[in-house]
Amino acid sequence: MIIKGVRAEKILAADGSSTLKVTINNNYSASVPSTGKLSPSTIRFLNTSKKFIGIDINNFDELAKLEEFEEKLGKNGILALQYAALRAVADKDSVWYYLNKKARLMPTPLGAIIGGGKQTIKSSSDIQEFLLIPQGKTFQDNALANELVWRKVKKDYPRNPITDQGAFVLRKSSAEILSYLSDLISNLGLGFPVHLGVDIAASNLYRSGKYSYRCYSAKTQNKSMSKDGQVGFINHLVKEYDLKYVEDPLHLEDVCDYAKIQSKIVCGDDVTCTDINLLKKYKNHLSAVIIKPDQVGSVVKTKEVISYCDDNDIIPVMSHQLADTSDDMISHLSVAWCTPFIKCGIQGREMRAKIQTLQAIGRQIELY
Repeated sequence: MIIKGVRAEKILAADGSSTLKVTINNNYSASVPSTGKLSPSTIRFLNTSKKFIGIDINNFDELAKLEEFEEKLGKNGILALQYAALRAVADKDSVWYYLNKKARLMPTPLGAIIGGGKQTIKSSSDIQEFLLIPQGKTFQDNALANELVWRKVKKDYPRNPITDQGAFVLRKSSAEILSYLSDLISNLGLGFPVHLGVDIAASNLYRSGKYSYRCYSAKTQNKSMSKDGQVGFINHLVKEYDLKYVEDPLHLEDVCDYAKIQSKIVCGDDVTCTDINLLKKYKNHLSAVIIKPDQVGSVVKTKEVISYCDDNDIIPVMSHQLADTSDDMISHLSVAWCTPFIKCGIQGREMRAKIQTLQAIGRQIELY
């Protein structure tokens, strides 16, 4: 594939902020999550520079050629350009099939059903996300299970606000929400279980060496805890509500104590940021890591992180971003690179785009 033309434009992400869409050769487009700021110089360079014209990219690894423009474009600009170029290289093939024709594993969707933390109202839960982990045999079964629970919560709380990721905001403590969800998923009648998980986002709770809660329990609003207190509280939730997945349970300074968290999967996001050097540094403390291509700003470097995870028995969890777009590239990457899980929400235009693509891929795989 030879680049003959590049066009860039500003679009809106899920939260209303500006982000970037890039089109190559008039036919292959891609957009990336918003970083909160989009430099006009990035769009101007993409639209006016002749340096892209004639670049020949014939396979995945050659996408690295585009990284020489990072100083001009930044990470998001490079990633959008690489995504569009990858679609152009794949051409008539689906991206997942172009990357891995033998791919047969569909990821389990971790569905954010309740939202909290600093992104919501002060009287909501301190935990950032409450997640559904359906255990059906197919992606379609799991997507429908998440949708069913979402609709049940909608019926119970029809007037409650919803986050940009499509999760409900409840004026309840973490334990109250987990109790509510536990009762809800125990009576679904699906023929397979749906487990619970949480994204604590503990760094947002950390102040002056303490973990500070504003909605700790139904009886106690404000509470500060030491590291040991935080570990004890999280493990209490794990045991009480059978949590199978816990993300970012502790602040970065306390990463060595991740091993004390008793959940089956203890996942790091803020501690690694899809950075292979940070992953190498902290690999012995994690059983899983969040994979966000926009954090590293390169689809090629993202694959390097995935490969390192595979070689070191670390579970890669492909993930959307908070200010995401309707671009579905992470759905293709998750299947091609066989990540066991993907975080892509349940509802909302941006989230549904990724789920619908995965449903379509699942149907394609059934034909092989």
